[in-house]
Amino acid sequence: KLQFLYFIGTQPKRTMARFGPGGTRSGSGGGSVMMFIVGFIILSGFLLFSYKLGSMGEGHHHSRQLELKENQRVLRKQIQDCHDNKARTEEHRRKSDSRSSEELRLLKEQNRKMEKQNDELSKSNDELERKNTECVEEAEAVREIWSEKDRVNAQSVKKLADHHTVLVKNSTRYTNTKGMGHILLDTSLRKLYREQQKLLQLLGKPNSTEDFETHLNNLLGKWEKAEEFDSHTNVGHAHDQSEFQQSHKKPKTNFTTYYDKTRESKSKIFFQAKDANGVYAKPTWNGRTGTNKLVSGVLDMDHIDPLPLAKVLRKLYDYALCAMGNADIFSYPTHFRYGTEKIESLVDVLETPLLNFCKDCKPQETTGVFRLACQGFSTQEQYGSIFFWRMRSRIRFSSSVMAAADEFISGNGLEMAMAVRLKRNGFDKECETQWKTGVPQLAFTRLLEGTAQIFSSDFEKQCYPSEAHVIQTLNAHVADNKNIEKIYFSTDASEEEWSSLSQQITVPIVRLPQMDTAHGQAVDMAISSKCKSVLINRFDVTSSQIVELTLLEKKLSHRGVMVW
Repeated sequence: KLQFLYFIGTQPKRTMARFGPGGTRSGSGGGSVMMFIVGFIILSGFLLFSYKLGSMGEGHHHSRQLELKENQRVLRKQIQDCHDNKARTEEHRRKSDSRSSEELRLLKEQNRKMEKQNDELSKSNDELERKNTECVEEAEAVREIWSEKDRVNAQSVKKLADHHTVLVKNSTRYTNTKGMGHILLDTSLRKLYREQQKLLQLLGKPNSTEDFETHLNNLLGKWEKAEEFDSHTNVGHAHDQSEFQQSHKKPKTNFTTYYDKTRESKSKIFFQAKDANGVYAKPTWNGRTGTNKLVSGVLDMDHIDPLPLAKVLRKLYDYALCAMGNADIFSYPTHFRYGTEKIESLVDVLETPLLNFCKDCKPQETTGVFRLACQGFSTQEQYGSIFFWRMRSRIRFSSSVMAAADEFISGNGLEMAMAVRLKRNGFDKECETQWKTGVPQLAFTRLLEGTAQIFSSDFEKQCYPSEAHVIQTLNAHVADNKNIEKIYFSTDASEEEWSSLSQQITVPIVRLPQMDTAHGQAVDMAISSKCKSVLINRFDVTSSQIVELTLLEKKLSHRGVMVW
């Protein structure tokens, strides 16, 4: 093919020589030559294309062969892997079949044992049901045998059992609460025995060899018989009281008349304070804290004398002092009557470990044994001494009373106020009696006389100051003491007088709305004792309570205590 092309490329010169000057061949057949040349060129191009096409087909066939060989190699590899996996699967199946057979055998064995146990339990259950049926039938037969008389007897036995329970309960109540008369007699006899031993020792004579406990029990037995006889014959002990008073002189005591101001003495007094939570500490004594559980006496007390809380507390002092002096626990009636109808309970307003409060128990302060046992420890003898303050500091108002007092003080802004005790409601008649005797309360004569500021030397103004005198005195005192912004009145003044005082006193005045209950009276005294200063009435027993509480608040300091 290349040669042919080369031939064609070398022919033009010869061919041009055969043409004339006009570009035409000088002979015939010039057109045929041109067609031949064109046909030759087309044939050559076709042949060249066929050659190229044949070369390309041969290369494609070769690459296809290589691809088929690679696919053959991959397939062989996959077939080999398949054979390997099949072999491993067969091996795993063989081992799994062997293990499953063993587990199946064990499960069958366990199932067989459980079926055996279940059969045994079923048999036991059947036996128990049979016995239970027999028991029920026997019980029913026994109940049917009971006669009507047996049923009546059963009811009687139940009633007796209930009655026995009540008797045991009452017996426990009575035996756990020794009568105050019995306690006082026991205390008096022991006190006399100690005095006898001291007297024998002073006289240089040998002590009695008689068993004191046996002798004491004999005396108590005789006394109980005498009490039983008196209860049937209505014979009192007025002659015994006079004999006791005449036969036994008041023993000397080591207590000073006035309280000791030394630190050692004050450490024995309970000064009440609040803890971190704002709760007041309860007084303690001989391992006891606060008020003990209410006990029951053996008498039904139908008659209770009406007394205000302040006078009840004064009576309570004698019991507490006597109990401390004899290292014993006495009981004091918790109920008292305020006014004509309402019955109050001390256990609701007081906290003290010195005494037990009792219900249905008889007061003992007028009996001879009480006077004998408590000689040397009465309020009249001990008032103002360190022994008295140790007692008084452990008779405190309950937490509910103190919380109410604090709330009233903060709610009315009385932290810097002055408290004034103004007794009304018929106190002018009581003042007439006081005028005849001329004896004020012990709080004045033992604690305040000679130390407290006194506003008047006139008896009427001291005992029952008039409305005009109250206004004049308080306005003058407020003018001299600019820090007094309010005045708290502890008073039972009428609404008319209160309105007049409110209008004419130069600073705001406040009083507690409700004072006709023991709780209200206690709150009133607590508020008065917490004021910055206090003005009291020397003839008023409530003033005595306010003074005592105020001095305990101030740790026995007289500062800010004044007297009408």
